[in-house]
Amino acid sequence: MLGSKDISVLSMKEWMRLVNIYEGNEQFDPLTVVSRERVRKSLLNGIPAQMRGQIWAMLCRCNREKASHDPGLYHKLLDKSMCKNNDEMRIRKDISRTFTNYPESLQALEC
Repeated sequence: MLGSKDISVLSMKEWMRLVNIYEGNEQFDPLTVVSRERVRKSLLNGIPAQMRGQIWAMLCRCNREKASHDPGLYHKLLDKSMCKNNDEMRIRKDISRTFTNYPESLQALEC
C-alpha cells in the first residue's frame, strides 16, 4: 500500500478531464476514477483557482442535485409575493441567533 507521501496530487489537466466528464454526465462520481485519498491530498494542496467553482460543483455533485428539483424552483424561491408577512421577521431573528459573534455581518445584512 502506498503511503500518503507517495500519492501524487491531481494536475490541472487531470482536473479538467474529470470536470469535462462530469459536465457531460450528471451521474458521474469522480471517486470512481480517482482514489479518495488522492482527491483529499489534491484538495489540501490547493484547487486551481481558475477551476475552483467547477471542481467544487463536481465534488458536491451539484448537477445531480439540480436535476432532482423543479427547474423553476430558484425563481419561485425569489418570488417575494409567496412569502408570508412574518417570514422575514423569523429569518432576521434566526440570523441574529446564528451570528452572535459577528455584529459586522449583521450590520451588512441590515439586521
